[in-house]
Amino acid sequence: MVRVCDAIMGSGKTSATIGYINAHPEKKFLYITPYLPEAERIKNNCPQADFVEPSDRLPEYFFSKAMHTLGLIRQGRNITSTHQCLMYYTPETIQLLKENGYCIIIDEEVTVLQADKQIAYSDIQLAIDAGYVYEAAPDEYRRTDKPYEGGVFSHMFRLMASRPLVYNKSKQNGNVWYWLFSKELLEAVEDVFVLTYLFKNSEMDLFMQINNIPYVNIGIRRTEGGGYIFSDKPEYVPDYVYRLKDMIHIDDGQRINSIGDMKHALSMNWYKSKTDGVNQVRRNLMNYFQKRSGDIPVPERMCGTYKEYWGRIRGKGYWNSSVVFNAKATNQFSHCRALAYPINLFANGDIVHYYASKGVIFDNDHYALSTMIQWIWRSAIRNGEEISLYLPSKRMRDLLTEWIEKTSKGIS
Repeated sequence: MVRVCDAIMGSGKTSATIGYINAHPEKKFLYITPYLPEAERIKNNCPQADFVEPSDRLPEYFFSKAMHTLGLIRQGRNITSTHQCLMYYTPETIQLLKENGYCIIIDEEVTVLQADKQIAYSDIQLAIDAGYVYEAAPDEYRRTDKPYEGGVFSHMFRLMASRPLVYNKSKQNGNVWYWLFSKELLEAVEDVFVLTYLFKNSEMDLFMQINNIPYVNIGIRRTEGGGYIFSDKPEYVPDYVYRLKDMIHIDDGQRINSIGDMKHALSMNWYKSKTDGVNQVRRNLMNYFQKRSGDIPVPERMCGTYKEYWGRIRGKGYWNSSVVFNAKATNQFSHCRALAYPINLFANGDIVHYYASKGVIFDNDHYALSTMIQWIWRSAIRNGEEISLYLPSKRMRDLLTEWIEKTSKGIS
C-alpha cells in the first residue's frame, strides 16, 4: 500500500517518520531522500535501526553503490539512499526488497521523467535489430535478456535494466528521450510512505494515475507529549500557517516589479531571448538587496536561479547567494531572511506533451506554485522567522498570494 503524507512544511513529517521507525524495530526500512546529508537526522535519531549508506568505494562490491545496495538488502540492513540511486534499482533489487519485506519511505516526490540528450533514435533501432531492446508499449522501450558484452551501449543498457526508456516526439525540440520512473518499485513492496506537500496534481500523482497505482492520504497527529505520529487522516496544522500574511513580506513596488507583468516574462525562454531584460533583472536585484530589503546582512540573502543564467544576474550584495530554483529538502539556507525569486516557472513542454499523450493534464500553475513554495521554505521561515521576498513575476506573485490567502484560512 502506498501512503501519501501530504502535509505543509513544519507539520512534523520527519519527526513522525523517526517515531514510526523506532516503534517498528521488526521492520526493514529503505529511506530515500533528495540529498544524503538530510538523512543524517534519521540516522542520528534512530540509532537502533543502524542505517547504512551504500558506498562506491568497496572493492568487494566492485566499487558500485548498486551492488552494495543489493548486498545490504540481502543482509536485511536498514538503508538510506538518494532519489538518484533509484535509477539503478534493477528488477533483482526490487525483487529482493519484496522478498525481504522492506518498507520504503520516500522523502519528497521523485522525478518521474529524466531527459537524456545523448540518445538518438538510430541508437535504439540498432539495439532493437541486434536483439537487445524491444518495444514494450508504444514509444516505451525495455531491455531483453540477451547478454551484452560491449562498451558503447553499456551505460544505456545499465539504466534500461531498471526502468523503461520513453520516446517523446516533440514539436519544439525534435525527438526527445526520457528515462521513466519504475512503477515496479511502488508495486513490489507492501509498505510505501511518500512524504510531501501539494501532492495532488503533481507529476508523481499523474504517474500513479496513469499506472493505476492506488494510494491513500494520511496525515500527522500531535501527541499529548508534544511529539508527532502518522494518522489515518490529516489532523495537525502548525500554528504558523495562520500567520503567513505577517511572515512573508512580498515587495509590491510597481517599478521594480514591472519587468514581470507579462504572463511569460522571466520564464526560461524569456531569459534566452531578452538580453536587455536580463540586464534589468540584475539591476533590480541589486536595488532590492542593497536598498529595499532592509539591513539584512549579505550572508542571509538567497536568490533563486536558473543555473545557466546566474552569471548574468549576480551582483554586488548577493554575489554568492544563488540557490537553484527547485531546491528542496535541505536546511542549508535556513538562516536566510532576504529572498529574491526572479523567475517564472513553466514545465518543459515535452513533459506536458507526454502526460497529455497519456490522457492526463499537467497543471503548470500547480507545478510553479509547489516548486516555489518548496524553495521559499529553505529559508528562515522554516524556523518561524519573518522573511522579505522579491517576486517580480506577476503570475508567480498572484499564485503565491492566493495560496497564502487560502492556506492562512485553513483552506487546502
